[in-house]
Amino acid sequence: MWRVRKTTECERDSTVQTLQEVERPQQAVFYDQDCFIVHYTYHAPTGDQTIIYYWMGGSSPNDLRNLGAKEAKDLYTKLGRLPIQSWVHQGKEPAHFLQIFKGRMITFCGSATDYDPSGRRVVSPARALIRVSGQYAREARGVEVGRKMNGSRACEQERGSCYILREAARVWVWCAVTATGDEREVAKNMAAAEHTLIMQGKENADFWSALGDRRQLLVASPLKELKRPLPPRLFYVSSNTPGLYNFEEITSFSQYELCPEMCAMVDAHAAGLFLWLGAHACTRHKDDALNIALSYCAQDPAVRDQETPIFVVSQGREPPNFTGLFPHWKSTMWKCTGGKGDHSGR
Repeated sequence: MWRVRKTTECERDSTVQTLQEVERPQQAVFYDQDCFIVHYTYHAPTGDQTIIYYWMGGSSPNDLRNLGAKEAKDLYTKLGRLPIQSWVHQGKEPAHFLQIFKGRMITFCGSATDYDPSGRRVVSPARALIRVSGQYAREARGVEVGRKMNGSRACEQERGSCYILREAARVWVWCAVTATGDEREVAKNMAAAEHTLIMQGKENADFWSALGDRRQLLVASPLKELKRPLPPRLFYVSSNTPGLYNFEEITSFSQYELCPEMCAMVDAHAAGLFLWLGAHACTRHKDDALNIALSYCAQDPAVRDQETPIFVVSQGREPPNFTGLFPHWKSTMWKCTGGKGDHSGR
């Protein structure tokens, strides 16, 4: 995992590289003004697979995002264009990204500029109020509630069932009356260090004193309604003019709708957009993958979140969260057909 350094940091010291490797104990610490690249390897039935996640903080400047995007693409090229590419925005992290950090991913306000004497380890804020979300460790994330978040609108955005309060060496885990047992366990796991569990309405003087003027930021979330997930949708991608893309929906789809010569979009809604590239897809589609996904978002008649996670998947290297969107997936299909798109084995 690497943090993308700002151009000014590199200009001050010519020996400083654009990418700063993050030591393993700190891999769950992010900052909302920074961008990070995560290179993750997992084992699949077809062999080891890799994913390059490019994570962008919600307050990171555009020039830093562009610099990080270039570095992520260079890494993808260096690795032979084999890894899955993924663009992830703060607060929209998919479950398979969050589970890498085993329920302890925390995003702090600001930038990682405070280092220990060795210069290799970032010092996390000693005083912070962290909102915890997630029913299970595999989908848990923590976000620092900053002092800048004042006003009713900010409070609406920062509601949570559980919070972690850090004050030097002391740690409290505060749980609202609406918090489920699973949410409490997620918060306790994220706190990691020895902590004091505080239930809403049972706060003591020490807790209120440590919270100080951030008391108005401690806003409990209401009971949540479970939403039924929408079914995935498949679209063929075509282009008669460079930079302009058309999307044709295929209903009741299966793996047999995919062939090596094509480029297809699978819309999994909040879980992300998957751009599938066949082995013989045109080079233009492969090079312009991100813009194809952004074009799809722009053309969607629904009001689409422009920060929806985006994944670029190559034929034969499909991850489980992609193959699971199909009724049945046969990993050997193209091996049996020689990659020619012959679906006679159906």
